[in-house]
Amino acid sequence: FPSHDRSAITATGPSTAIASGSSATVAIAFPASRFTVAPIVTLSTTGAMITPVVNAVSSGTVTVAMVNNGAASQGANTITVYGVAVQMTSGTAAG
Repeated sequence: FPSHDRSAITATGPSTAIASGSSATVAIAFPASRFTVAPIVTLSTTGAMITPVVNAVSSGTVTVAMVNNGAASQGANTITVYGVAVQMTSGTAAG
């Protein structure tokens, strides 16, 4: 099995409401010194009409756009983002 470092992601946000057809961003910090390069990030949310999109990722932070695909506004701080960030160790994962 390849060697890797990983981190679970859980965050609530954004701090403002998201109007229908709009988006808002949430920055989520990884634990200090967890990653040496930007990890691979996968996400989901508790919002049925909210799609999480990775806007930017570095070794310390992932910025997530929460896109409201629904017909109604989504209230502030009502969405939980869940995910996993994984960094494969160099030279251990073929393909």
